[in-house]
Amino acid sequence: MCSSDLDILEEDSEILIILEVPGIARKELSNARKGKGLSVAGNKSLGQERRLGQYYQMERPFGTFTRYFELPVSVEEHLIQTHLDNGLLQIRIPKPLDEQPRKILME
Repeated sequence: MCSSDLDILEEDSEILIILEVPGIARKELSNARKGKGLSVAGNKSLGQERRLGQYYQMERPFGTFTRYFELPVSVEEHLIQTHLDNGLLQIRIPKPLDEQPRKILME
């Protein structure tokens, strides 16, 4: 079973999710929106380096994982942006304008 650590950051204009996915190719990742939630799934295979014979020790995780998280704001699916670089998947979810903080001028 493979797992993936993450951070979720709420900023004024967006929610930023940073998910560790080392060794997982872009084509092995998927995400889906469900209500106010978002799920990310992936598959990490053993790859070409798998050897025949009996392993003495095996610590590198492989397999599938799914992470699901509820978001504090409603999500417009077509505005979600994802970026994968050096084993980090960044998901940027813009907040609707009516949920962003507004400055009030004082007189």
